[in-house]
Amino acid sequence: MKERFGELRSLLQKSPGEQTWFEVQKLFESWEDGVSSAPGEQGRIDPSLILYARDHLSRWSPEICSLRIEEISSWRRAVKRAWFSCVSHLILEGECIHAIELAAGRAHNVCILGVSDIDRRGVLELARSELCDGAYVLDLSGNVLSDDDFITWLEEQHASNLRVLDLSENELTEHVVSALGESGLLEQLDVLLLAENQLGYRGVELMEELLKEHPIECDLSENGVDTTRAGRNEVGWRGWEQFTDLDEWEKWSEWDREAVSWQKELDEDPFVDPDD
Repeated sequence: MKERFGELRSLLQKSPGEQTWFEVQKLFESWEDGVSSAPGEQGRIDPSLILYARDHLSRWSPEICSLRIEEISSWRRAVKRAWFSCVSHLILEGECIHAIELAAGRAHNVCILGVSDIDRRGVLELARSELCDGAYVLDLSGNVLSDDDFITWLEEQHASNLRVLDLSENELTEHVVSALGESGLLEQLDVLLLAENQLGYRGVELMEELLKEHPIECDLSENGVDTTRAGRNEVGWRGWEQFTDLDEWEKWSEWDREAVSWQKELDEDPFVDPDD
């Protein structure tokens, strides 16, 4: 035990990085598989060693202690390993989401959870999982989620720790905005990413209204709305308090801005022919 603790402590004193994290995994696996262990210690790891490693690794950037799983067989093996409880950034792809319950009841430290290629069934399983409940960052970007998919997750989730939700690059429309407002989720979020969806002008305007009451950081860019120039729909990676009021935005909409600019020129030079 003392020898193992010294070996682990020496390893954790190295600079934080992917290589050190890889070496930590291999060290735990060598103990579990009985490589270079004392007789009778095969497969046995003192819980205090795992707690020590978790405490130390929790001070690293969460992205370092990451794990990406693409096959169910790999996922089945990973959740059984002692080092799994030290993973802070987990990415599940494809069919693995349908086996997310394998992590139920197992100690984990997952604070950033990403999911790729999720389907309707996977959305429901994710919403009900312990991993989702404990994460403070949930990345659902690039999944082609529909309104019904996201509302299903919204109605079933119990993610009380969630602070950052990435819904960019999906197929969400204005209908999810009212669902978000009614869910109460905006009261706990710090960041919401909705870029590259299909909210349209109406959806963006509805979201802007919600942001008046919930001044979180929100990305609404690339939703079929011009957000590249000054105007009522210039909404990006900023909080609501940084924007002007809606009356100003209405005045500086695409059509009105051109009209105001033309009228200013006419006022300055009454001899300008507006048809020129």
